[in-house]
Amino acid sequence: MMSKDIAPEYKDFECIKQLGVYQEAFIKLVECYGQELNGGRIIIEDSVYTLHDFDHHCIEIYKIISDVLLDPKRAYSSPGLTKRELYILDMAVLFHDISMSQDIMAKRESHSKSSADYVQELFDNTKSLFSKESQLTINELNALKAIIIAHSDIKDGTVPPEEQGLGATALSKPVPAKSGMIRPKLLAGILRLADELDVTNERLGCRSIEESLRKCQEKFENMKMQLKVEEGEGLLEAEYEKYEKYVESLSYWKNLYLFSEVRREMQDDTIQLITDDRYIRELLEQGNTPPAIARKILKIYEKIDKEWKNIKKFIIDDSSQKVDVKSFFPVSEINIQCGLEEVRQELEKQLFNIYSSQDVTVTNVQIEAVKEDDGEEKRTLEQLQEEVQIIDRNLSDKLMAETKRRHLLKVGHFLLDDIFCARDWIDTKEIVETKAIADKINACFIEHIKKNIRLDEKNVIIGLDLEGALLASRIGMSLKLPFTYIIPVRDQPNFSKKELEVSIKEFDGIILIADVIVAFDTIKKALNEISNTNGINEQELLNKVVMIYSIFYRESNLISLKGLGELKKKTCCLNMDFPVELFRKKECHYMKNNECLALNCRSKNINSKM
Repeated sequence: MMSKDIAPEYKDFECIKQLGVYQEAFIKLVECYGQELNGGRIIIEDSVYTLHDFDHHCIEIYKIISDVLLDPKRAYSSPGLTKRELYILDMAVLFHDISMSQDIMAKRESHSKSSADYVQELFDNTKSLFSKESQLTINELNALKAIIIAHSDIKDGTVPPEEQGLGATALSKPVPAKSGMIRPKLLAGILRLADELDVTNERLGCRSIEESLRKCQEKFENMKMQLKVEEGEGLLEAEYEKYEKYVESLSYWKNLYLFSEVRREMQDDTIQLITDDRYIRELLEQGNTPPAIARKILKIYEKIDKEWKNIKKFIIDDSSQKVDVKSFFPVSEINIQCGLEEVRQELEKQLFNIYSSQDVTVTNVQIEAVKEDDGEEKRTLEQLQEEVQIIDRNLSDKLMAETKRRHLLKVGHFLLDDIFCARDWIDTKEIVETKAIADKINACFIEHIKKNIRLDEKNVIIGLDLEGALLASRIGMSLKLPFTYIIPVRDQPNFSKKELEVSIKEFDGIILIADVIVAFDTIKKALNEISNTNGINEQELLNKVVMIYSIFYRESNLISLKGLGELKKKTCCLNMDFPVELFRKKECHYMKNNECLALNCRSKNINSKM
């Protein structure tokens, strides 16, 4: 059902007012396709909601471009944006998410490409209002499509990484326009950052939308009781996947409550992300901890900061730029402003860990660079994770959804080994013993091994812990490679020692298989045991390790990075969406009578997942 009226306030924003002779044509496009965006709603039970509409999302982006990113006195005259560039940018905002407006089941990972294809269809259809009114040349159309595609990375594997985002070839050079030239990379950078900055509660719409999503979550939970994953086929499975996406949307929806405003003062070059302190206070009263709330805030901040760094790299610091972009795009940093002291302190602490090699500010708190005792500089979480390769992004997303929907991330306080405690723990046994998921994991590992490891060489597969042993046996049998396993000391009485007696010296390469890696402690212990058992020195043994595979990789900045670089470079995983908060046992606050209050604190039941 089409929306009757478009919210008129978009006409008041500077990026619309400055269109000049192109304003009339643009308003006609908004009246038509803005209604299509607003009308593309998803029915949930007896209610509806909009994910990427005009009245909330597009209007917020126009506001951010006008009030936050661009200097109103310099952005709309040379060397700023020409009227034609502004026209293309405003159209890119209008159409960038249009493929998502009709159905939540639309593929998010490729929606930017789908939106660009939709624009091409409109251009080719001579009866469409877009074809009649836009008055675009072929060069301008191609630039518009390239900007739309670049606003969001395509994750379905159809576009190579080097052609994603601001590094895409289609954005590399200015293109001739009907009037002057168009700088597609600059326009794409403005759209990407503005889109990422639309994270405030201004995008929420109304509470009834959230209530509808909550109803979907309840239905989803009931459906889980009816459907076993390994038997999930047919209509019920399709319904299950649909409601699973509704639950994912609810999680995203809740995050929009965390920020109330995105602001930059006219004479300042810092963008402030203002937290909604009233909502955060409610979260605290409901029992949410400051560290948990800070993690949610920083998850959003890190995405925004990543986009800002890309803009600096590809646009502001690009030596090929013939003009000073900062003269009309006066942004130098993006900070968080939080008025609640306990949350602000936690933000400071976590930012200190994540960005300790950079200059990062939470308002009124300066975070300075620090170094390890041996002089080795700490690295950012993003840099750390880049050293561990994710094999399959689609399977990564499925594992995250599977873990969340089956509540396999056990919240509480867990003892991992004699040194570390953790805030939560992933029940990987449930993952490995679920046939449908385990088959996908094994197939992914097997395919990667075939492509990256020479099978004609003498290699052995070693599974770590019980779940790793199960994976290793299945992979070994499929590849016809010898396999063995190393199990925790607590479980060794239940296994035949002969099964473990495999001479590693006779093999040229070792492939290690684990279910989860946190601090590489399990890997180091396994290598130490192999070294002692086989009489091989540690460096020789490390040279034999050709690859380390793990379902989950959970980063923690509490762990010293010294000596882990070579291990990390050899590690491939399927998911790293669950960073872990660790405590050293001797410093743990969850103590009573000098004993840890961990849920699995009985000495015979400590499940080490490091």
